[in-house]
Amino acid sequence: MTRGIFLTFSSRPPTAARLPSGDKVIICLLGRGVNPFFPLFLPLLLYFSIKSPPFFPFCPVSTKIVSAARAANQRQELDRRMDMEQRDTLGVVMGRFQGLHLGHMEYLLAGAQRCEHLLVGVTHFDPWEHAPEELRDLGRMNASANPFTYYERLAMLRDALTEAGLPRERFDIVPFPIEHPERIPEFIPREAVCYVTIYDQWGYHKRQVLTDLGFPTRVLWVRDDSQRLTSGTEVRRLIAEGKPWSHLVPPAVSRYLLEHGLTQRLAAGIPPEDSNPS
Repeated sequence: MTRGIFLTFSSRPPTAARLPSGDKVIICLLGRGVNPFFPLFLPLLLYFSIKSPPFFPFCPVSTKIVSAARAANQRQELDRRMDMEQRDTLGVVMGRFQGLHLGHMEYLLAGAQRCEHLLVGVTHFDPWEHAPEELRDLGRMNASANPFTYYERLAMLRDALTEAGLPRERFDIVPFPIEHPERIPEFIPREAVCYVTIYDQWGYHKRQVLTDLGFPTRVLWVRDDSQRLTSGTEVRRLIAEGKPWSHLVPPAVSRYLLEHGLTQRLAAGIPPEDSNPS
């Protein structure tokens, strides 16, 4: 579906792309002053405003969104090439998914494109388990960074992936004890290929852990932190502060958070185990 045309400051001609959410956008890049390409993309404005409502002809967009759309085009080309190659039988992606967002979806769908069946590993699934000393200073284990239960994250992953077009029979969701690597083989078959992305030292750490365990491991991409589309930290902060956040998550996740009162939980700072008193 074409959501709309986004305008940003540049002198490049319009381009079509798909965001990680799967929505098609037309990016019209406005130069400072008179844009020489304006006569070219004006018919696009008129065409899509009639053909594909809802349409937002003058919606400002951050450079992160533009970069994500361009990256999506590159991934589409990679996916077309991979269709001609043999896919892995079983692939694994992993994360806490504490606020499933569009950056997560980019990773999840990239993994799904590379295998016949995808295992989605949910880390920090047991809030009572103590992490090793060397991981406690990362902030990932704090209660404030883990407001959603394992089941809530499972439900949001399931709904978002099926909404994105991945058939339910093509993926499973399992615990993934990255904090205690020796336990991972209890949940993941040894022949599974683990897909990782690297933005910081935690990404390198995960790759090393999986390699040391003997899992075949592939790095999907290496980016710096400024190239993140968003983060779970940002989504949780925006919800807690009552600021707009739904544009950063899949529609299925937005619905789930609202329908189950999870936004109120974040705003009130209530731990998951205390949010539904019996």
